[in-house]
Amino acid sequence: MTDLSVLVFTGVILALIAIYAVRLRVVPMPSLAAAR
Repeated sequence: MTDLSVLVFTGVILALIAIYAVRLRVVPMPSLAAAR
């Protein structure tokens, strides 16, 4: 149980970090293009 809980916890954290990184990469691009 503990191993499964740890794997799920780490999986959720990695997923949140991945989504956050994707948003940071996707959002600034149009803003820079619009600025230019």
